[in-house]
Parts: sequence; C-alpha cells; structure tokens
Amino acid sequence: MILFAVLYFDVMLNVGLFDPLCELFIKKAKGDPLKVMMATVLTATDVTMNGDTTTTIIICVAAFLQLYK
Repeated sequence: MILFAVLYFDVMLNVGLFDPLCELFIKKAKGDPLKVMMATVLTATDVTMNGDTTTTIIICVAAFLQLYK
C-alpha cells in the first residue's frame, strides 16, 4: 500500500496537483517563520487525509524546500 501511495503521489507531484495549494500557503507566509510553520502544518494536514505519512513527508519537503532555504 505504501509503495502504491508513494508512486501515485510522486506522479501527482510531477503533474502539479498540489501546486496551487502550496503556492497559496507560500504567498500568505511572506517569509514570516511562524506563518511558514503554519503553512507547512496546513499542507501536511491536507495531504495526510489519505493516511500515509510517507507521502505527506514527500509532498511537504518538495513543496516547501525553496521556502525553507
């Protein structure tokens, strides 16, 4: 099940399924560390609805890596 979820969400990341949601949270954060943390929490909450922690980590790291740098 985890293998399927990782492959499925990898394809969905490449297609850009989560880009609008992540871009919205990044625009709202405006570089404030507290807002960045809250955006990460909200993104993880939205993504984790499928119940798989691995894909949540993959999506959050891919979406917020540039913002964290």
